[in-house]
Amino acid sequence: MVSRDTKVTAVFVVLGVAAWLATDAVADGPWPWIVLFGVGVLVPMLVNDRLDARAAGDDADR
Repeated sequence: MVSRDTKVTAVFVVLGVAAWLATDAVADGPWPWIVLFGVGVLVPMLVNDRLDARAAGDDADR
């Protein structure tokens, strides 16, 4: 069975590639790579951390 972390990461990797392709079509320079890294790596890390904290019963905002 696939873990929740893997499912979240896979969704954001697909979204990151789509955002990378869209950004590459309209922007030059490092922006497509920044978008790919942000959406495909940073956002799923933050989402998984937040979901882990919520599952543990902790409130990360306090």
